[in-house]
Amino acid sequence: MKTMRKTLCAVLALMMLLSICAVPAFARGSKNTYKTLTVIGDSVATGFCIFEPDGTQVGHATHGRRIVGAYPDLLCKELGLRDYNNYTREGMSSIEFRRLFDKNYLPDEEDKAISDALIEKYGEGWDWWAGAQDQVRKDLKKSDLVIVNFGSNDIFAYAMRRVYAAMEGSFTTNMDATKRAALKKMDKQVTRLLNKGQIYEAWETVFKTAEKLDILEATVSVLNKCLYEGAVHFCQNWDPILDEIHAANPKAKVLAIGLFNGLQGLYLTNDLKVLDLGKLILGPAVDVMNTHIRAYNAVHGYYTVVDIRDVDTPAWPGALALMKDFDNLSWYLMVNTHPSNAGHVFIKDRILAVLK
Repeated sequence: MKTMRKTLCAVLALMMLLSICAVPAFARGSKNTYKTLTVIGDSVATGFCIFEPDGTQVGHATHGRRIVGAYPDLLCKELGLRDYNNYTREGMSSIEFRRLFDKNYLPDEEDKAISDALIEKYGEGWDWWAGAQDQVRKDLKKSDLVIVNFGSNDIFAYAMRRVYAAMEGSFTTNMDATKRAALKKMDKQVTRLLNKGQIYEAWETVFKTAEKLDILEATVSVLNKCLYEGAVHFCQNWDPILDEIHAANPKAKVLAIGLFNGLQGLYLTNDLKVLDLGKLILGPAVDVMNTHIRAYNAVHGYYTVVDIRDVDTPAWPGALALMKDFDNLSWYLMVNTHPSNAGHVFIKDRILAVLK
């Protein structure tokens, strides 16, 4: 009897010891439970404008290349992911991603022209696009981790498609012939730039023209309305896109990366940081989009939201200094509206935090 009790005690002690040892072993391995990642996103997810290890700044047309230092790359290394399906493309908005999942969806004529140009320029053309439309669901079915990260271009690109038209409609009543001619010239320039996928250069053209015609203040007012319309447009497309992703693989862990304000920290002057113009201009649209992302998930429970509103971005000069340097506006709009290298580390860490 004593021998049996001793044996039982020894077995129980061994079991307790094994359970204690197993806890840290599981904790160490918990981050490595995912094997295949699929990322669907815009230039934020590509790593656009960050610096690679050799000091090269990532430029246009990355065409799905895995950028060292971008948060998907950092995440793959941290989690030891085996496979990475990259559907991140610069310039893409909810229009393009809806078209990716729905071959029958067609935006209106004006949006389609710009969308076609973006697919040709940054999506590697129609052969790649047709293949991607057939392949994306297959990749999602094989993925246990999916990241969705787009929306910035619904603000910047979608709004730009409408700003110049709204400017002409709003301001021409009291304009002389010279100014009307200048607006028409700008219309052609902006259309040409957008058709080339050159969104930031289009913004620069609009603001330089508005300053020249002394209608900059009124242009900002029109811009606010167009930004809000872009946010609403994003919300309309978000739902069917996330429905398709969920339908392709209901068991995958899906992370929806929230929007951040790309104009954050744009003060009137950097010496007197009182008026945050970034919040005034872009804040309402970003809030609408983030609220919709959370609200749709509250109903369906498809995904987990990752909040990156505090992500690090390059510092803006003061708005007054920026107005004196309009020739470099497109550069600032391109670089400062994207996360820095530290910003990508921040996003990676936020993702890891929600995966715990």
